[in-house]
Amino acid sequence: MEEDLKKQGEAIEDNRRAIHFTKVSTKEMDNHLDEKISSLDNNLDGTTKSLNSITAVAHQAKREVAEVTLKERQCYSTMLTLVEGQKQVKAQIRDLHISLDKRSQDIQRRARGLEDKVDGVSKEVKDLTTRLANLEEKVLTETKTTVPKQNYAAPVFTIRETDPRVIWDEEEVELIKKEPRS
Repeated sequence: MEEDLKKQGEAIEDNRRAIHFTKVSTKEMDNHLDEKISSLDNNLDGTTKSLNSITAVAHQAKREVAEVTLKERQCYSTMLTLVEGQKQVKAQIRDLHISLDKRSQDIQRRARGLEDKVDGVSKEVKDLTTRLANLEEKVLTETKTTVPKQNYAAPVFTIRETDPRVIWDEEEVELIKKEPRS
């Protein structure tokens, strides 16, 4: 029995050591598990932060896409406005060309009418010049026969077609040159 007690004592001692070892191992395991849990928590926090950052970037990208889409719509609207404006300008230019053509035709018609009037006036001036020359000749012939000759010649006028200024005949010009000036 002593041996049994000895064996039981050894078994108790082994159990005590095993319990002590288990307690120590349990503490080490607990510490090890706490470290692992802490590491996993840290990793989870890092992953959460990364996911939050990725989510923020995704939201920012979504906002930027929405802004780009809005800007595309605004550009398209502006482009449509410009195309309409271009059509209106082309129509205004076309109308202006038509108006200018009509105005040009009207001015040409008026110019032709004025040319006809000028031709008529020129013809009348020629007729008047011819009549005046005839009258001058008639007056000269009548004055030569009725009036004695004087020292200075009677002025003779001719009218130019294009310039209706009075021109003296050559004899009168010579007489004017010879007279002393006062």
